[in-house]
Amino acid sequence: MEEGVVNEILQGPLRDLFDSTQFITDVSGSGNNWAVGHKLYGCQYREQIVEKLRRVAEQCDCLQCFFVIHSMGGGTGSGLGTFVLNVLEDEFPEVYRFVTSVYPSAEDDVITSPYNSVLAMRELTEHADCVLPIENQSLVDIVNKIHHMANSGKLGAVKPNSLVTSNKGGMKEGEKPFDAMNNIVANLLLNLTSSARFEGALNMDLNEISMNLVPFPHLHYLTSSLTPLYTLADVNVPTRRLDQMFSDAFNKDHQLIRADPKHSLYLACALMVRGNVHISDLRRNIERLIYTTTSKWMAWNKALLQMPIRLCLH
Repeated sequence: MEEGVVNEILQGPLRDLFDSTQFITDVSGSGNNWAVGHKLYGCQYREQIVEKLRRVAEQCDCLQCFFVIHSMGGGTGSGLGTFVLNVLEDEFPEVYRFVTSVYPSAEDDVITSPYNSVLAMRELTEHADCVLPIENQSLVDIVNKIHHMANSGKLGAVKPNSLVTSNKGGMKEGEKPFDAMNNIVANLLLNLTSSARFEGALNMDLNEISMNLVPFPHLHYLTSSLTPLYTLADVNVPTRRLDQMFSDAFNKDHQLIRADPKHSLYLACALMVRGNVHISDLRRNIERLIYTTTSKWMAWNKALLQMPIRLCLH
């Protein structure tokens, strides 16, 4: 809601990506207070929000879903962000709502962030169809991992100016790499929506993600993982072996939220594969992961191996 923050975006390198007539701002922000964003600004600007949403929705030929990208620690992201989610459910009840929520790390300097996150999570549980939680600390760890690989000097290491973590946006030395962290999230969303933007042999509809991965309505929090952590243009060696990439996908170091999958139970899993990959290699790796790894799977996952695999191939 803070006008100055939005003006920085309009003057930055990404200004051409946004329609300036679609911005809604106020003089000040929400003061890191969930109630101010949700109850005060939400009610005050509801009609304007609905009008902006309808204007964009009317331009769509095939409206599949809404993506809500917001932070959980501040007042506007947690409060107004979840209010917009409620508005979407009221105005477009048949359209799926995907939410990418960025959670604060343990070193967060906003004292109210735990309260904002808890209050926002209740709204996400009630009104979202699919939530992709992302943790700031995980993003920092991934960026540091890429930079370490770039500076290791080993054969095939990532180039110093990695396409995944490039564009520092004029940061001073020592500041946290927020642009690089944002690029990781952007790559996640690009991979998720690739089936809607490119032709492919086995393209998967976006709505099928929620249909296949959410066994019960309130169990719609998904763990995201990326592999490889760099683009193929960043390395000087051929593409990594597919077997290693499958193993990395279930490694906690490649997840965007700090959780160890080996100590949990998998209810469902979707593998979005981009590239020239053979179905036989995919099936072989899926069987290897389910039957030979220490990860725990629900019984119905093993039964699904007898059914055709539905993946997104490009």
